[in-house]
Amino acid sequence: MRKLLRKILLKPVLWAATKFSSKPNREKIFEALSKLADSILEEPGKKGPVINFDQYTGKFIIFSDQHKGRRNGADDFIQAEPNYLAALDYYNQKDYCLINLGDSEELWENNLWQLKRKNKATFVAERNFLEKGNYVKVFGNHDLFWDNDPFAWWQLRDIFKQKMKVYEWYCRRQSKTNQQYQIGLVIMSIINRERYLIIRNLLPIHYCLFAPSH
Repeated sequence: MRKLLRKILLKPVLWAATKFSSKPNREKIFEALSKLADSILEEPGKKGPVINFDQYTGKFIIFSDQHKGRRNGADDFIQAEPNYLAALDYYNQKDYCLINLGDSEELWENNLWQLKRKNKATFVAERNFLEKGNYVKVFGNHDLFWDNDPFAWWQLRDIFKQKMKVYEWYCRRQSKTNQQYQIGLVIMSIINRERYLIIRNLLPIHYCLFAPSH
């Protein structure tokens, strides 16, 4: 019955959400992000880290919107998993810093216990970066659990086998010029295609987006 209701209601609910949801105000978004970036630079580590890097040797691989599910028909990540694992293995060997920009896990449609059971390989691959100090994880609206659940810290420790913090934003700072490169994630009402609006002063890096076609 649950699957039948979901099949019947999914399209009209998505249509209504798209039609009646409020459109984000870009000026307010940029203003809020600038304030957030300033607070991170003033107090690194609280809302996000400041990553110092060399212009010629700094290496980053950035992923977004994997939406890892439980390997059922609604799992948008199921087709991408082999490529994701292959990419992480390659970039880990090359000592890149892995940055997940939010919505890594699909926690609107799944509970965490299901995801932990079905995504062991991907969590291990990400943990390999963390063990080198090369992993930054940012939360999005579909995995907001990492920010608002009181036991998220325990779940993160269980998954990654060490203390792990999920951030709202992060900044990169070029060590020689002190120029700041800021990437962040606007949560809640910002749809995927508008996230590109908040990428500023971005150096050439490897950036991958996993997003459902709808």
